[in-house]
Amino acid sequence: MFRRLRIRDGAAMLAVVSAFTLASCSRANEANFIGTWKFENEQYIEELTFNRDHSFASVREEKHAISHPPVAEEQGTWRIDGDILQMDAAWRDTPNERRKRTGHFDARSGRLIALAFDFTKSNAYERLRLPSCHDARAITSGDVLETALIGSWWVHYETSDLQFRFLPNHHFASFSYHSDGWHPDQGEGEWRVEGPRLVIKDADLKTDSKFLILGLAENCFSAENIDRLKLVFERVRENEISAPPPGASPSTPSSPPPTETPSPAH
Repeated sequence: MFRRLRIRDGAAMLAVVSAFTLASCSRANEANFIGTWKFENEQYIEELTFNRDHSFASVREEKHAISHPPVAEEQGTWRIDGDILQMDAAWRDTPNERRKRTGHFDARSGRLIALAFDFTKSNAYERLRLPSCHDARAITSGDVLETALIGSWWVHYETSDLQFRFLPNHHFASFSYHSDGWHPDQGEGEWRVEGPRLVIKDADLKTDSKFLILGLAENCFSAENIDRLKLVFERVRENEISAPPPGASPSTPSSPPPTETPSPAH
């Protein structure tokens, strides 16, 4: 009886150790996926975002779309089954029609290999470095100083890289990045600060766009618009204004763990 009990205890211990090992491996595998990934070809751009809470979002922009809106958004959940990525999501316009996609992390190239949105093939996605503001102090009350916002700021919205420039004379201009550089995107007008809000007045539309500033640091700030869409602004130094945005930066085994960035598909 005693010997049989010891055998059972040993089997139980082995089961606990095995479960702990599998859980540790699963968490290690999950760290490879957390973040935002980008694929681009001549027809479209697609970005996939995997958050730590296992929520998933994607945004896809057709480059030659005639109808509007040209951007399709997908939301759902993700998990790791062994070494396989499992995505369960749906387009925002058809939330009841679930779509299941699979993928895996290629450690050799640092890329995400995942089934394309149309299920015809697999694409290789590069990891994106998006604007970040982890050291910002929360804006709970009081005014934001205008001098803190003067300068050029990089913003990533949907699949686009934008640059906002706030000049000391309250002139505002915005630019978008294409393959050959930064170009004016018809956003121009005036800017001002009202308490904790950044207010931009477009010269053509004659309307005010208001952003509630949530957090502020020397080189970044986070804000949300009237639709509660959160954006992160990262300062662009004067000698980097004409440089391309950081863009895709494939991870390597020696790289630090990826930091989670709010999903661009809100």
